[in-house]
Amino acid sequence: MLNITNINNNLQKKILKVAIIIPTYNRINITKKCIQSILNGNYEDILIVICDSNSSDGTNQLFHDDPRVSILNVGSESWWSGAVNRGIIYALRKNIDCIVIMNDDIDFDCQLICKLVETHIHCPSIIISPSQHTQDGIFLGTIYTKIFKKRINVWKQSNIKKVEIHTSNGCCLLIPPSVFKNVGLFDEINCPHLAGDFEFQIRAAKLGYKTYAFPDIEIFQQSATDYYRKISFFSAFTFKGSPILFSQYIAFGKQLFGGLINFIFLGIIYHMSYVYGIIKIISKNLNR
Repeated sequence: MLNITNINNNLQKKILKVAIIIPTYNRINITKKCIQSILNGNYEDILIVICDSNSSDGTNQLFHDDPRVSILNVGSESWWSGAVNRGIIYALRKNIDCIVIMNDDIDFDCQLICKLVETHIHCPSIIISPSQHTQDGIFLGTIYTKIFKKRINVWKQSNIKKVEIHTSNGCCLLIPPSVFKNVGLFDEINCPHLAGDFEFQIRAAKLGYKTYAFPDIEIFQQSATDYYRKISFFSAFTFKGSPILFSQYIAFGKQLFGGLINFIFLGIIYHMSYVYGIIKIISKNLNR
């Protein structure tokens, strides 16, 4: 277990400037709660970058007089990946030491940023993911096994200090600036909303940047979004927020399998999952 006293002592010796990138759109109360939790936390040298996709509910005025908060209007066409990218570019120009990508619909305690930074100090070249309390258990991340890249979710077990994973969702990730400088940004063209976080981590791993989950750093997931119910079948293959957007299916598959040909012939599990997603959308549209 992380020792909070040691964390605070170490951080006093080496203070790092942390940018926290938060994409959002028209959910001011959720966003406000998240930002307030960060501001009430025990880590002070922060820059919160709200990447607002042209909200109409007053999000652009949140904490506008607090010097620790910057609000970017990233435009209504910026989905998750695009919004986050605008925040990353802004943070890199500020010579930030650490970048935390954070969705606003999570809960966490006042030590979260301290724990992330302390872990980064000891492991400066990895992508750091906390454990995620969900309704199904404490989720750590996903690994993809053997030639067919079978997806296996990793759940918290006792006495594990850290575990290497291949991907974790982008609701909370600490990513060193050097990763973005060498790997590039999230693929906002092919993966505008979903799978952008997964595709990025697979791409980063190919250049030697591994992702680790740390069970003692915790966040709590709020209610999951049902993307299948939010779209119609006729827009499912092209709508940027669709779970079966064709471009993201191909982009992630190519990264995971190391090329389109490998993906076509070895990605049978993913092809079956994609077909299941199509059936699921048809079913939910029929039941509306």
